[in-house]
Amino acid sequence: MKIAHFTFTFLPGIGGAQFAVHNLATHQQRLHQVTVVTSWKSYQALRGRVPYRVLPLLPGSHRCAWRSSDSRLARGMVAVQLRLLQWIYRFDVWHVHYAFPAGYVALRGLEENGVPHLLLTCHGADIQERDASADDPFSSPRICQAVEHTICAFPALIAISESVRQRYLEMGAHPERILSFPNGVDCDRFSLASSILREQVRKQYGVREDAKLILTVGRHSPVKGYAIIPDVAQRLHQRGQAFVWLLAAGCAPDMQNEIDSRGLANRVMLLREIKPQQVDGMLPSLPSEEMLRLYGAADMLVSTSRMESFGLVILEAMAAGIPVVATDVPGHRDLVSDGVTGSLVPLDNPTLTADCIEQILSDQEMADRMSRAARVAARTFDWQGLANRSGGLYLSAGTN
Repeated sequence: MKIAHFTFTFLPGIGGAQFAVHNLATHQQRLHQVTVVTSWKSYQALRGRVPYRVLPLLPGSHRCAWRSSDSRLARGMVAVQLRLLQWIYRFDVWHVHYAFPAGYVALRGLEENGVPHLLLTCHGADIQERDASADDPFSSPRICQAVEHTICAFPALIAISESVRQRYLEMGAHPERILSFPNGVDCDRFSLASSILREQVRKQYGVREDAKLILTVGRHSPVKGYAIIPDVAQRLHQRGQAFVWLLAAGCAPDMQNEIDSRGLANRVMLLREIKPQQVDGMLPSLPSEEMLRLYGAADMLVSTSRMESFGLVILEAMAAGIPVVATDVPGHRDLVSDGVTGSLVPLDNPTLTADCIEQILSDQEMADRMSRAARVAARTFDWQGLANRSGGLYLSAGTN
């Protein structure tokens, strides 16, 4: 089967959607002929460094796509390139990622162009309900209208979680057009994480033998809820808990100042952004070996996100056998079995969050039980298994 993934949100950018498309394409390539159609910038960064083919749109196409809700000409400039690629390569499937701008322009370029199977995956930012913000393009009324049109018009929609499926229905999608297919994790890589230089990593960050290592992973953004972390860490410190909390999200001067002002500099550490690393000139499955070492050294993962469509870092932690404490929001709720693989806590409640963290860190039997359950649960999301059944999923979408 000849599969084309189309996305503007791709590597070398860092995020759950970028990793998901790369990992799915990498594993599909073992069974199918896989191509990723993306921006010129991503093409320049990736060509010859990934196991699948990468094809670029012309320079400036990304900007045109973002203007497509206001300009028919801009939409048409990208759509005609998609038609040309389909005419040249005769793909059996186009798997499009994000309702806007990729999905919106793909509808015009591919819907009436003889593509047998046309499917759309929304990864969260494009469909999540949010307050209006000048910094958030998805709060624009025109883009919101384009997103809703795309959701209702696309021949088939892929829901990466139950919360995404419910959002599709709220936006007017027909239930019969929605297919379930989650993001995944490379379980074989993560099963080895706990044995990869665990003591060396803990020593590197000053974690004593009697202390626990807490890990939080993700980009710095208000939606990730990191502002609560100093409050939670201070409560744990005041209760006499021995811990080091690593926040792998890049630099954030305001948060660093808050940590320093509370005297927590030796307890909460902000790590630089950890980028994908090449192995022998190629990008392997993600995340990188450096992130695997952090997962392998950690005793717990804490996610404070205010909204998630899936929660990839939670799945990665589960595959590494790490108990999870996460906010009780839909994307987390879809993955964490409360009291079994971790604990769910209310938003904006540093006291209850500290209570749950302390309970698990203080009870090794509970932590071990959650670790075993997390590994078992993660196995159902193994990337190779998902890739193996993706061909049948595409065919089940029917003919466009």
